[in-house]
Amino acid sequence: MTMIIVICILTTLVFAFINGFHDGCNVIATIISSRSIEPKKAIITAVAVEFLGPLFMGTAVAQTLGNGVIDQKYLTGVGNAASTFMVISALFGSIVWNLITWKYGLPSSSSHALIGGLLGAGIAAYGPGSIQWFTVTWKVIFILLATPLIGFAAGYVLLKLNKMVFKNFPSRINVFFKKIQMLSMIFLALSHSTSDSQKSMAIITMLLLINGLLPEFKVPLWVMIVCTLALSAGLATGGWSIIKTVGTRIYKVKPIHSFSSHIGFSCHNYRITSWQPGQHHTDCFFFDNGGWGGGQF
Repeated sequence: MTMIIVICILTTLVFAFINGFHDGCNVIATIISSRSIEPKKAIITAVAVEFLGPLFMGTAVAQTLGNGVIDQKYLTGVGNAASTFMVISALFGSIVWNLITWKYGLPSSSSHALIGGLLGAGIAAYGPGSIQWFTVTWKVIFILLATPLIGFAAGYVLLKLNKMVFKNFPSRINVFFKKIQMLSMIFLALSHSTSDSQKSMAIITMLLLINGLLPEFKVPLWVMIVCTLALSAGLATGGWSIIKTVGTRIYKVKPIHSFSSHIGFSCHNYRITSWQPGQHHTDCFFFDNGGWGGGQF
């Protein structure tokens, strides 16, 4: 069983790595597409911030995934093979889906894939009664439906507000937006890493709890470190096909658009993360970009 646990942990880190270049590329997509900063500089800065974020912002999202999706009685006990393989199945399902959407440049959420995998594997292993449906409904499904609408509205309102404030400024105001985007991107990277790295932390902590290596669901420091390292490494590789989709195929990005997108999504992501749900980063960012595209008219 020890070897299986090691394999599961390594597989989880692979998921975090894929999450980094699949979802994390959204952090740098608009700032690169608007030509506000060189790609290399954007990646280095984002990677550094992504690594530090979860170490200072807590593990509220991991607590929700670990305690609020599968009933705890199926996650405790020494050497619970069925629960271990349930987690493995959820992981592999989400990894396969992420790779498919990455191949075709589709900005699909890794959170959706992982939570869907946990729900499907949990029902297959123990039946519908193993799912904590109240928590899943309000902290996952409700947020899943609300996130795109909030993201679209935030992008639309912020762009309209920025255009109203800066409409009489000379064209060189774009230089200001190019420079300030470094700060807004750091804010965005911090909010992304705080949310997304915790999915992997939750999975590894669940595995340790299932196999009697932890007395309660509490994310160990070493788990936080290895998950943030894997996520940051994934972002460093770049998900260029998704960057192209988010940065050019939704709407032609200019510095003011990128700035509005960063601020709108970051504020929304921090607010949602404070509610401790399974946040859906990519959907919000995609619709936030659509919102400022609509706000252009």
